Amino acid sequence: MRTTITLAIALLVVYLVLSGLYGFRVGRIINEAKASNAYIALASDMVGREETERYTVNRLHVPGFVTKSPAFWFALRFSE
Repeated sequence: MRTTITLAIALLVVYLVLSGLYGFRVGRIINEAKASNAYIALASDMVGREETERYTVNRLHVPGFVTKSPAFWFALRFSE
């Protein structure tokens, strides 16, 4: 029983860490795109942060189970 609980906690921690890293990477991609092109930065400001994030997540084909993690969104918003 104790091994099962330890394994479940370990899997949860790995899931949160990996989804957080994925969110950080997506945020850095958004930030780099804004920094490299003034038109992208202007368009991003016009449509808003949430729409920009949604577009980038769809464009990069981020799996749904990753975007369900709060660590993904925390890291994404922290890295922008």
